[in-house]
Amino acid sequence: MEQQVNCEKLVVDAYEQHSYLKMLQALTLNKCVPNANVARKILDDFIEANKAYWPELK
Repeated sequence: MEQQVNCEKLVVDAYEQHSYLKMLQALTLNKCVPNANVARKILDDFIEANKAYWPELK
């Protein structure tokens, strides 16, 4: 449970800081994501699908 809370806090930090790396780290920590390669694919798909709503991640 603590790992999931940390993951969610990292998502908030990544969003506020417009940080691609932190968002990738957050997804990688998520227990539903099997590895970093899958996390990168998910993140890239999220960015494409939500570009009108998300800040540009650097």
